[in-house]
Amino acid sequence: KATSDNSGSNTTAIGASSVAADASRSLVAAGGGSREGRCSGSGYMSVGWPGMSRDKCIERAADVQKDTSQCSFLSYSSSLQPQQQSQFCLCFKECSELTHPAPEVWETVNPEEAKATSDNS
Repeated sequence: KATSDNSGSNTTAIGASSVAADASRSLVAAGGGSREGRCSGSGYMSVGWPGMSRDKCIERAADVQKDTSQCSFLSYSSSLQPQQQSQFCLCFKECSELTHPAPEVWETVNPEEAKATSDNS
């Protein structure tokens, strides 16, 4: 289900509200570990720093999840604005829907699964 709001971004629901965390966790994992879009909402923790690579972002997010259980979902962007603002490596505890803020490109992954995949390649 995709909707559009007045900000020019599209939103995709990825879980029913009563089981949002479980449903979205399985949906993010089901897409080969990566889904297009950024978790919606402001309840996130930025774990990136200037010059950080995508792989290092995933590694850092997996460590945060292991240590705090506060990073079940990682939204990452290589787009200019999030990179310039150091808001490109974002940990979310829950993710019930994904947004697509134009013109940015985002992907959302389970950081522990993404790190395991990265470690095996």
